[in-house]
Amino acid sequence: MLHAIHRLSVQSKLTMMLLLVSVGSIFVISFLGYDSGMRAVKAGVEDQLTSLRTSKAYQIRSQIEGFRNQVYVFSDDYMIVSAMREFRDACDDLAARPAPPEYEASLVDFYGKEFIPRLTGYVEGKPALENYIPKLPWSRYLQHHYIAANPNKVGEKWKLDKAGDGSRYSEVHAKYHPVLREFVQKFGYYDLFLFDVRTQHVVYTVFKEPDFATDFATGPYSSSNLGRLFTSLIKEKDNKTTRIEDFEPYRPSLAAPAAFVGAPIFDGAEMIGILAFQFPIDEFNKLMTSDYKWEADGLGETGEVYLVGDDHLMRSMSRFQKQAPENFYAALKAVGTPPSKIERLRRTNTAILELADETESVTRALHGQSGTDLLVDYRGVDVISSYAPLEIDGLSWVLVAKKDLSEAFAPIASFGRKVLASSVVIVLVITCLAALLARLFVRPIFQLIEGARRIASGEKGVYVKVSSKDELHDLAESFNVMSLSLKVKSEEIERRVQENEELLLNILPTSIATRRKAGVQTVSDSHADVTVMFAEISGFAEATGSMSADQAAELLNDMISAFDEAAERHGVEKVKTVGEDYLAACGLSVPRLDHASRVVDFAEDVVRIVRRLNQDRGHPLSVQVGINSGPVVGGIVGRTKFIFDMWGDTVNVARSLYTVGGDNSIHVTQAVHDRLKDAYRFEPVGTVEIKGKGPIPIWRTAA
Repeated sequence: MLHAIHRLSVQSKLTMMLLLVSVGSIFVISFLGYDSGMRAVKAGVEDQLTSLRTSKAYQIRSQIEGFRNQVYVFSDDYMIVSAMREFRDACDDLAARPAPPEYEASLVDFYGKEFIPRLTGYVEGKPALENYIPKLPWSRYLQHHYIAANPNKVGEKWKLDKAGDGSRYSEVHAKYHPVLREFVQKFGYYDLFLFDVRTQHVVYTVFKEPDFATDFATGPYSSSNLGRLFTSLIKEKDNKTTRIEDFEPYRPSLAAPAAFVGAPIFDGAEMIGILAFQFPIDEFNKLMTSDYKWEADGLGETGEVYLVGDDHLMRSMSRFQKQAPENFYAALKAVGTPPSKIERLRRTNTAILELADETESVTRALHGQSGTDLLVDYRGVDVISSYAPLEIDGLSWVLVAKKDLSEAFAPIASFGRKVLASSVVIVLVITCLAALLARLFVRPIFQLIEGARRIASGEKGVYVKVSSKDELHDLAESFNVMSLSLKVKSEEIERRVQENEELLLNILPTSIATRRKAGVQTVSDSHADVTVMFAEISGFAEATGSMSADQAAELLNDMISAFDEAAERHGVEKVKTVGEDYLAACGLSVPRLDHASRVVDFAEDVVRIVRRLNQDRGHPLSVQVGINSGPVVGGIVGRTKFIFDMWGDTVNVARSLYTVGGDNSIHVTQAVHDRLKDAYRFEPVGTVEIKGKGPIPIWRTAA
């Protein structure tokens, strides 16, 4: 190394020292600035995420506390107490009347054709119909009138105020339903339930899903989270009690995530019922996403705040599933999420209770830890994550606020790029100044180097002018002679390459020739739908028997040239000629919808060409043509001496047709006839025996 440095000129050594000092100084300053900026940006993002997490935690607690207060106040309201009494009495009246058989039939029809088929797509296995039909007559009565026979479509059954059956229940329902429906809509709840603690049945709901009028003691929904809420409240003796049940898939809502809050209804000292609200999942999502305005919350393009339960399943939506679902599913696939789980996420279009977040941040929070750290999120992406447990009576959740590391550190990355760009400019300026004088002495060498580079880049006829009269001038003259010689030889090579390319395009289709030029030795293409024509010239041997070889060749050349010109006019490609046989096709290099009609028109021109030759020269020539449409394979045959050929059943059938006979005749197959029968006149000929296919029908063109 030292020996090499000693061999450098003074100017080179000075240039090197200036560069080392400047680059070293720039590196130290840049490193200190980058490190300081990184720390400041990281602290700012951590503070922002922690603040957002704390704010969202307060909002969630306030919202759930609001749910508790509403259900508590509403359960003690005189209207609810009165409604509960009247709905109970109305159901007692219905219990005394029988349910006609047609009511059960209508429920079987509703569950069998509407509810269960839709539910099957969201649950494991196939639900059994008999498990969902209510057992008690009055339950079937209510479900018939308010669900099965309800004229409103599924999802809008709540629009019915009165069934019109003349029952006391319908009168009570018409009295209270508009008020309760307005309450649910105004406060954003999904549904409202009234339970009779004596019968343990739901005697009223706003939304009228299949849980309406069912038994929550032993019925199909008794083990649901709403069933557990009912069971826990029915044991209470305190009218100030409220209960919350965490999100679970709720089958009456087609297994959609549902959480419930409830309170007992007391009439004096007697518990007569239970009031329950189904949480508004959309309201939770709006709260967590600031009404889907993540950027307005300062979360940029990748930040989000979400809830996770103690089962590691998400309790609020994923931003990425809503904004960029395909990228979201691709990221989950990359981290090893089973395809079945991804497919279910697609089908349900929600991550709530579907996506498990088993990341370090959630694990720490479930163990009671709070903090902010650089971690990996559920997509396998590096993030800054702020996490904390969210303990609410009846719920054990985790709150996570995070942002992708790439976006969080984007400002410092931009700063780094600017510093790097500035450093490069400074180094370039210093290098230019240090090298300026040296370039004055070695300019001729630079000119020669530049000339060599221009030649290497493909430029021809490069000339270097050196004004000095020393050895560098002699070197430049030798360089110019070499450059001129390279130009002459390069032009000769290009001319020959052009000739070879033109020859190749004359004997091969364009797509085949392109790949052949690229060095592919074995080239073939499958064509799904082309039209093939075989033509055989009869009488050529007799016509040329008395001619010289040159005359016979001239006659054949004139005829084939005329064929070729006609083929070009009609957009037909000649494949090859073998003696008096002519093979052509349409649809090979350029796919055409009218390839069949083009070939038939070309064949008619071929017949006219032969007839004209006979008239002009007095030769007894005739032509027989066979045409077929279908799939073919075309490609290069041979390595050193090659030709383009075409093969397949379509070609074989066309070859067999031209042997049928008839001077100046054009025979076509069923495939060609069916395509062109409305545009051309054809006459049936009969059948021709094709090896491996048996007899096939053929037609000929009619004059």
